Amino acid sequence: MTSALKWIVGIGVILTITIGGYYFGRYHSFKQVKKSETATVLIEKMTKVSKLVTTEAYISEIYNYKEYYYYDISPFRKKVLLRVNAKVSAGFNFDHIKLSIDHESKTITLDSIPDPEIMSIDHDLDYYDLQEGTFNAFSEEELTEIQRRAKKFIEDKAIESKLFEEAEEHKKEYLETLQLIAETLGWQLDIKKKHHLD
Repeated sequence: MTSALKWIVGIGVILTITIGGYYFGRYHSFKQVKKSETATVLIEKMTKVSKLVTTEAYISEIYNYKEYYYYDISPFRKKVLLRVNAKVSAGFNFDHIKLSIDHESKTITLDSIPDPEIMSIDHDLDYYDLQEGTFNAFSEEELTEIQRRAKKFIEDKAIESKLFEEAEEHKKEYLETLQLIAETLGWQLDIKKKHHLD
């Protein structure tokens, strides 16, 4: 091999290594994506509560919203199908119960037992179908309002159902259990007003 040919092969090897190193470095620099995550959790307030959940309802809903200008055609129309799966819990807030204890007569008196109420609504939202027209698109505020309406619809449906009736039935069972425990310990449980056990 002549000297000139050796020089050409050497320069070719050096160029190949240099170019290969350059592209290898560029490829890996794109692959090494830098990520940063931060979270700030603030617990502003904790309060003591006495709440009893007695009934839960599981509700699925497809919430359909459509709006259009002038004509119900694609460029002027926007619509959304929102799928909502929710768990609605109903029960009693015992913070409102009036309770008195008479040690001499061994009597526990319960008065003003509250009516059942919705304790919580846990829901998952999923945009099943979202369509926007050329001249009519959703704003963030509109989507937030649609989510609020869907949750309110779930709450209304839960109230219209037999959720509160079931909660009342379970309340009677709890009171019967309390009455039995009190009698076993030699005490009497007196439940006032309309809340006497049947």
